[in-house]
Amino acid sequence: MKFVSWKKSIRWRSLLLKAMTVLLLMPSWAATAGATGANDGANDGLSAAGWSSMEAFDRFPDWQINNFVSKDGRAYAQGVSGFVWQYDDGRWLTVSKGGPAVRAIAYDDGVLYGAGGQPGSFRLWKRTDSARTWMEIASFNAYDVASMHAYEGKLLISAVVNGDWNSTLVYDLAQNEWKPASASGPVNQFVELGGTLYASINLKGEMGLRALNASDLTWSEKEPLDNGQGKTLQSFGGKLYATNNNGVYEWGEDDNEWTLIGDVDELGYIDFVYADDTKLYAYSSASSSLYAYAEGQWTLFSDTGDFDIGSLYAVNGVLMALARESSKGIRYYANGEWMSASNPVAATAEADGTIYTGCGQTDTGTCHYVYAYKNGSSAIVEGLPDTQIYALAVLNGTLYAGGNEIYAHALNDANSGWTTLSLPSPSPYFQVPSLVAIDDKLYASIQGSGLWCYNPDIGSWTMISESTPALPLQTDGAALYFGNYTFDYSNFTVRTQLTRYDPIAETAVPLAMAPVQFRTLLAVDGELYGAETTSTDTIPSRTTGSR
Repeated sequence: MKFVSWKKSIRWRSLLLKAMTVLLLMPSWAATAGATGANDGANDGLSAAGWSSMEAFDRFPDWQINNFVSKDGRAYAQGVSGFVWQYDDGRWLTVSKGGPAVRAIAYDDGVLYGAGGQPGSFRLWKRTDSARTWMEIASFNAYDVASMHAYEGKLLISAVVNGDWNSTLVYDLAQNEWKPASASGPVNQFVELGGTLYASINLKGEMGLRALNASDLTWSEKEPLDNGQGKTLQSFGGKLYATNNNGVYEWGEDDNEWTLIGDVDELGYIDFVYADDTKLYAYSSASSSLYAYAEGQWTLFSDTGDFDIGSLYAVNGVLMALARESSKGIRYYANGEWMSASNPVAATAEADGTIYTGCGQTDTGTCHYVYAYKNGSSAIVEGLPDTQIYALAVLNGTLYAGGNEIYAHALNDANSGWTTLSLPSPSPYFQVPSLVAIDDKLYASIQGSGLWCYNPDIGSWTMISESTPALPLQTDGAALYFGNYTFDYSNFTVRTQLTRYDPIAETAVPLAMAPVQFRTLLAVDGELYGAETTSTDTIPSRTTGSR
């Protein structure tokens, strides 16, 4: 989509900045706010209670996570593209600008490390939290890198060297030199427990567990895991947990043995285990089930349906699942349901420093939640009936939502729910695609019924136009703007007729015909802008009129 205006001026850059600000704000928290608190905040208006951990959350910018580290309150993810992203104050922000594409990352004591390069010529880089620039610190000969971990002043890298996966490279950060290390086999995961570093090994189809002796950098075998144990490894509650072809095993340093705590007959085949700060999870793709383990018992945490989880991650209390099928992206879990991280923002409204958004159709169905965002935190406004949201507007402390009907919600009343306004004329299409509030009145575009004005003081509707506007309604604070399409038979093109409606005089004045088919309108600082998708010409500016 391309925005075109009728004048080249500084206003064009101002518009872009405003539009970009809105676009950056909306997707970052709308999806996750809905995923978090659909029940908790349902009956307490816009109370922030219970929302401290549900910060703004952007969808992950890449389609696959190769490496993920979370430590000291910071979270970094390395995507399949080689770029690295940091979760910071509710957003995934790139930290790869001006830096390398990497294959693995590690974080320790305020420093982010990355390993990447070309076969035969790999390099190590570091990036401090304060400097925010990448600096090369070493090079090494490897064909590929699988994983990296920072441990006691050293970087341990599982790599292919001379065609052999049985290589653990160790770089001493204090002495700035490589240290020899015993072969460990290809490391699936590095896990710390009780000050000891463990590695799950996959060697020629045989799984195992190794513990690192930090003094001489040798790997010792810890109770060999036969038949697939150690395929995935996690530490939780002072113990290690590993998957096996016949279930999930637990290992503690005190008893120094593996104990089966969930067999395949009970849970089904377990693909992996994962632990956050509160729970141990086990996922079975065979049954589309995510289990949680606590106090010696497994319970069904979530039925994932057709969303096949490839891996789990937790950031600041939010559990997110990366799909095994990359096209399905990432979802976030809260209040008993998985929410798509790519929930589209279908409508927005702003009042008193709070931005409200409604999400639209998603790959998991119709999203019918409205979210409020203010001062870096988000909360849910009570969920609408099962309807897609097309439009939002705020008028005199009341939030209006356009869906299959028009709904009203008193923002300052903690006990208020959504009420339905009687439409002036039944809509054969059951859609209210656009709402705008000006002064003390609400303007609604009702599909198949025309353009209407609602006066909430007396509860009455007045028709402005019999035709339903083709474009979303817009206002510059003083007037209402809407547009319809006309077909130019002379050159077989679609043009846009724009109209300015004066709420005080209650008069509609046609503006000059736009020579292209606009897809949307935007009124900013006394000027009207249209966005169209095909034209490559820039049209002169159109002034909307004085305020």
